[in-house]
Amino acid sequence: ERIEKILAIPQPTTLHQANAFIGAIRWYRKFIKDYAKLAAPILAVTNLTKQNKYKFKWDIPQKEAFTQLKTAITSEPLFLTYPDPNTPLMLATDVSDYCIGGVLYQEINDERKNIYFYSQMLPKLQRKWPTIEKEALAIYYCVTRMKLYLQGREFIVQTDHCPLRDMHLKPSNNRRVDRISLVLQQYNI
Repeated sequence: ERIEKILAIPQPTTLHQANAFIGAIRWYRKFIKDYAKLAAPILAVTNLTKQNKYKFKWDIPQKEAFTQLKTAITSEPLFLTYPDPNTPLMLATDVSDYCIGGVLYQEINDERKNIYFYSQMLPKLQRKWPTIEKEALAIYYCVTRMKLYLQGREFIVQTDHCPLRDMHLKPSNNRRVDRISLVLQQYNI
């Protein structure tokens, strides 16, 4: 019923309508893979201050993002599964220039079962960080966001950034990465 209401929302023409759409779909963000990346064009025009609200512009990138988000809430894998306590947990994280994301999942009978999706836009300052720091930040944000699933359990972190492979075993030459590593020591990675 909620999804049907979201699907009935027409393409926004005002800032208020765009904010209403983002507000309606935001609850589903943990079910949508790469939500922050998909929603980025819309969020770029909805984050206007009161003085700039007349600069609202709904263009092709926003229209495409609107359509992609509507498609995402009606396609697989919208439904998440509960974790199996006897199967290892896997956390895959990734970073782009402007957002981070991760998925917590398990491989059960050679089938991937998604448990939790997380993504968020990076603040402008963090977008300038080196890749190693952004990748470490993605792990940190995902682990802390999913801590209810991860505390007290052994899990595997998958990252495409090889220098982070042993970040929990030995110090790096990077203070930010080392601070993140210290926080993550409370988990059984």
